[in-house]
Amino acid sequence: MNIAVDRVFQSSDWIVLVFFLIFGLLAVLKLLYPKRLNAFLGCFFSKNYFLDYATELQEKYSLFHFFLLFVQNLIGALFLYVFVIKLDSNAVAFEFGGYLKILAGLTLYLFCQMVLGRLVAFLFRIDDLYEGFFLLKFSYLKVITIYSLPVLLLWIYSFPGSSFMSFVAVGFVSILLIARWFLIVINKITLFKMNSFYFILYICTLEIVPLVLVIKLMIQIN
Repeated sequence: MNIAVDRVFQSSDWIVLVFFLIFGLLAVLKLLYPKRLNAFLGCFFSKNYFLDYATELQEKYSLFHFFLLFVQNLIGALFLYVFVIKLDSNAVAFEFGGYLKILAGLTLYLFCQMVLGRLVAFLFRIDDLYEGFFLLKFSYLKVITIYSLPVLLLWIYSFPGSSFMSFVAVGFVSILLIARWFLIVINKITLFKMNSFYFILYICTLEIVPLVLVIKLMIQIN
């Protein structure tokens, strides 16, 4: 039994390093931007972050945004990786190459969303609508990934073989993602009423198309 346990821990060393990197980045953010980080983590329940840091939110290439984006992708890719492992019983557990592929796919998907979003906004002259939507959508997404971090830790280390924990983890994140859309619509309800056509266009173009493209690309690579 001891040998089996040792193998599991040896093969999952890279996951420990990923968690160290995630917590290290969060620690740096806490050190450099303590008040802003606290406000950001509460933006799911309050508008204060968007009001108090309206000027800073216009800085698209700040260190704060870069670190949060990195944290978001690291956590999101790890969550998707564990989810894939649970679905595919033939998959090799704790394989670093698989995680890197998912990380690359997730990063590419988000990048495609951003590029297509700006293109659609330019073509239809809805830059103001897009900027507000973009800010809310990706701010909430970053917060959701950080919220899912404790659940991910429990899923991997405390209940690795529990089907119920898998249900809890996926259900928790799904509820937050659905709640994100409600928050976006509530915050931008006036703009959505005035631009319902563009909202539908956004859903079809910027949510579905990048996902299909990335999935096709990942299949071809495999």
